[in-house]
Amino acid sequence: MQHVRVAQTRMLEETRTFFDAWFDRRHKMTQAMGELATEIMDAGADGARISDAMSRWHEGAGERLRADVQDWMTLCTNCASHLAREATEAETEMIDNTVEMARRAGTVRHATPV
Repeated sequence: MQHVRVAQTRMLEETRTFFDAWFDRRHKMTQAMGELATEIMDAGADGARISDAMSRWHEGAGERLRADVQDWMTLCTNCASHLAREATEAETEMIDNTVEMARRAGTVRHATPV
């Protein structure tokens, strides 16, 4: 069970890291939306300025989306890695314990055969 708890703790840390970055990007998105609205209002009827502001906002949105997907893949990969590592260690410990118990059972001379 200790390995399950270790894996859960590591996965929780990975999830916190993911969400810290995700919320930071959402904060930047909110700021960018406010800046876009200001630029559009300041541009008035100047279509070129509006188009330029929209293009910059769209580029930033694409970068944030790419970062979201990359961080999601990293989160999934790291969590799977933590689970696999802890499962392997637990399996190794169980095998080692079984071997040790078998050795002890083989050396007991006073046991009553069934």
